[in-house]
Amino acid sequence: MEKRCLILSILTILCSLLLLFHVIKTQSLNEENKLLYERSENYEQKALDWQTKAEDYEIKLLEAQTDLELCSKEMERLETIIYEQEQTISGLESETESLETIVYNYNESSERDSDYTNEDKTILAATIYAENYINGRYEMALTGSVVINRKNSPLFPNTIKDVIYQIDGKYEQYAKRTKGIIERVLRGEETIPSECYDLAENLLKYGSITPSNVYYQAHFKQGTGVFWEKDGEYFCFG
Repeated sequence: MEKRCLILSILTILCSLLLLFHVIKTQSLNEENKLLYERSENYEQKALDWQTKAEDYEIKLLEAQTDLELCSKEMERLETIIYEQEQTISGLESETESLETIVYNYNESSERDSDYTNEDKTILAATIYAENYINGRYEMALTGSVVINRKNSPLFPNTIKDVIYQIDGKYEQYAKRTKGIIERVLRGEETIPSECYDLAENLLKYGSITPSNVYYQAHFKQGTGVFWEKDGEYFCFG
């Protein structure tokens, strides 16, 4: 009987130890699970942080690409401006050479005892105004020089008026608009700038600023070659 009681006591103790071990083990697992959960939350938060940073970097990359495209367009614009300025400089150099030719021709010419009338001067001034006033003094001088060259050539009429009103076959040498302005100026119905009269008088006194065989002015090439061209307007040799 005593032996049986002892065995039961031992079994009871063993069960208690097993139960205690189970409780301790469970508590340990719970703590580990809690730690793992906390770590998991920490890693998840870090993953979210990295995702946010990645999105920020992606936005910055897009902004950098946009800036690069803008810079590329700005460089193209600046290259275009530089090209246009180079073309302008080239044009100015050509115009400078032509102006030097004007100075040379004026210096080489002595004042002529030209027999011209006020009507000649008025017609030439009105022609200069109608044909090229908007393009500047040099182009106006070229227009007047073509008229002077024609008047002095045996190939054309020998008066300013007849040069302007010449009809070659079915073609008029100067536009109806030009002749309309001339007629209104002659009748006193229209006023033109005084510089046109001054330029006409200088051309009548000192002669053409171009070579004597520059006979043509038009928006296309003709004759034997081009003496001067600007913005599609040609002054050509006969």
